[in-house]
Amino acid sequence: MPPRSSRSRRDTPLEALKKLYARVARQTGLKEAFIISVALGEQKSDIVEAALEKELKKIARLLRRSEKSGNLKILQFRRYRP
Repeated sequence: MPPRSSRSRRDTPLEALKKLYARVARQTGLKEAFIISVALGEQKSDIVEAALEKELKKIARLLRRSEKSGNLKILQFRRYRP
C-alpha cells in the first residue's frame, strides 16, 4: 500500500503546534526550543513574536476561508492516542 500524503493525514492539535513552531524556527534560523519558550512566555524575542503572529494570522485567514466555503475539514483533528 503506498504511503499516504502528509496532506491527507490529520494532525493532533499538539502535532499542529509543533509544526507551527518548526516553521517559525526555520524562518528565523533559531532553535525550536527557543521558539517554544518564547511562545510560552518564558523568554522574550520581538523577532520570534512577530514570526509567530504572522503564522497565526495565516492560519486564521485559512480558517475563515474554509468556513466561508463550507470546507471545515481543516478544523478536524485526529485524536491523540498514546
